[in-house]
Amino acid sequence: MKKLFIILFYLTNIIWTTTGQPYKSLFGSAQTSWNVAFHIMPDWTLTDSLVVCNDTMINGHIYKYVKDYGTSGFDGYLREDTMTGKAWYLDNSWLKNEFLIMDLSLNVGDTFIIHQESFPEDSIAIVDSIKYVGGNKVIFLSKCGYGILLGSECLSFIEGIGPNAGIIFQLYQSSNYFAEGSLLLCSHKDNVQVYSNSSPYFYGKCYVHYGGIKENPAAYLKLSIYPNPSGDKIHIEYNGPRPYTIQIYDYSGKCISSKTDINSSPFDFDMIEYPHGIYLLKVKGNDGKYATGKFLKL
Repeated sequence: MKKLFIILFYLTNIIWTTTGQPYKSLFGSAQTSWNVAFHIMPDWTLTDSLVVCNDTMINGHIYKYVKDYGTSGFDGYLREDTMTGKAWYLDNSWLKNEFLIMDLSLNVGDTFIIHQESFPEDSIAIVDSIKYVGGNKVIFLSKCGYGILLGSECLSFIEGIGPNAGIIFQLYQSSNYFAEGSLLLCSHKDNVQVYSNSSPYFYGKCYVHYGGIKENPAAYLKLSIYPNPSGDKIHIEYNGPRPYTIQIYDYSGKCISSKTDINSSPFDFDMIEYPHGIYLLKVKGNDGKYATGKFLKL
């Protein structure tokens, strides 16, 4: 009996060592969202807000339904395997394909396929290095800059967050022939921001909507809305001339609230009495010029 116990003990240790600890999940317990910036010709940079809505079963796998409250209108499902650190995005609206978007089991020198149908010779990324940042494993790959990510960023997979190009980058590269890349701006779990971009193009902003980024990116960063998606309160940061006016519209175009003669920034706006949905925001400085944005209330 003692020998049997020793054998079982060693077998348990072998199994534990072989399988290892699971990676952190991409999903929060109640709420998960990603804000992704993408650049399309001739010179527009826009933001998609991708929000996890509910679970569903497809082909024997449990997926999270992901709704895109943005310009692209992507619609699909996301699943993960926390034991291998792999994640897949199943498109439901454009190409109807499933793409592997992240793999934390890769080693230095391993390859990863990026599905660029327009430039198939550029479809191989190689793992350059592996590091731990803030307790999370990060896989750094060889693909950088134009065609994959905005600016000079290089593709990476971040434990508990996802690809730094955003969870739809494989679909985005495959379907958009006029794309110059995408970049994860922010990620939220359970209404807490867990990731912020460090790109010099966006300075940690969670939402961008402007043209001419290559010419003078700082000129278009007058307005920031966070958190986005939001709860019952949003923070509006406006760096234009003061005093300024804030107007908020529902998605039908009806103005639901207006605040005038504001001299402080950031300005907190209470949304507790308004229903869930997408809202448009317009800020007018005392120079008569407007800045606009969009946010989602969960």
